[in-house]
Amino acid sequence: MLRVSFLIFFLSFSVLEIIGQSFQLTIETNQQASVHGVYYWNNVLVKSQSFSTIAKVSPNGNFVVHDLPAGKYTLLFSSRFHQSFSKSLTLKKNKTCKIHLFKKLKKTNSPNFIKKLKAGDTLYILHNASGFSVEKEELRFTVDQGKTVALLYNDNQFSQRVELTKEQIYLVTETEKKAVKLPGPSGCSVIESYTFQLNKKYFSVNDYTCNWNAFRRLVQNLFSN
Repeated sequence: MLRVSFLIFFLSFSVLEIIGQSFQLTIETNQQASVHGVYYWNNVLVKSQSFSTIAKVSPNGNFVVHDLPAGKYTLLFSSRFHQSFSKSLTLKKNKTCKIHLFKKLKKTNSPNFIKKLKAGDTLYILHNASGFSVEKEELRFTVDQGKTVALLYNDNQFSQRVELTKEQIYLVTETEKKAVKLPGPSGCSVIESYTFQLNKKYFSVNDYTCNWNAFRRLVQNLFSN
C-alpha cells in the first residue's frame, strides 16, 4: 500500500513538474529563400486548447517558438499565397521537428498559368526591384462569374479591380512567356524579380535587362481607363 501511494505521489509530482515548465519548439523546413529575398512559407500558428502564438519565419527559413507549455499542439502553416496545411504534435520537452515545405510548393519552368485559371483559383504575380520590399506591389487574378478579374495590391492593401478583355489576358500570357526567356546576369544595376504562382506551382525569375519593366507595363495596360 505504501509503495502504491509513493508511486502515485511520484507520478503526480512528475506531471505537475512538466505542466509547470515551458519548452522550445524548433521547426526545420529546408525551404530556400526566393528570388525576392523572402520565404514563401512565412508564418505558423502554434495552437493548443489553452494557448496559441504565431511564429514568423527566421532568416534561415526555419521557425523557432519559445516558452510553450507542455501539451498537444496543432501547427498551422501559411504561405504568401494564402495556402495552408496543418500538423499535430505533442510537446513534453524541447523538440525539433522536420517538415519538408518545399514539397508543398513546386517550381515549374513553364508557367502558362493564366490559361489554366479557373473559378476558385488565384494567380499571383509578385514583383520587386533591388532595394524595394516584395510587399510593395502585387497582382492577383481570379475568375468571377466567368470573367477573368485582375486585382492590384500595394503594401498588402487592395488598390484596384478590373475585368479583363481577351486582349488584356493575351498580354498576361505574353508576359509569362517572355519571363521564361529572360537572359542571365548582365551589368544592370537594378534587378527586378518576378514570381508567378498558381495553386501548388510557381515560376520565379530575375530580370537583368534594365528595360523589360513587365510589371509596370502590365499595371498600366490592365488598369488604365
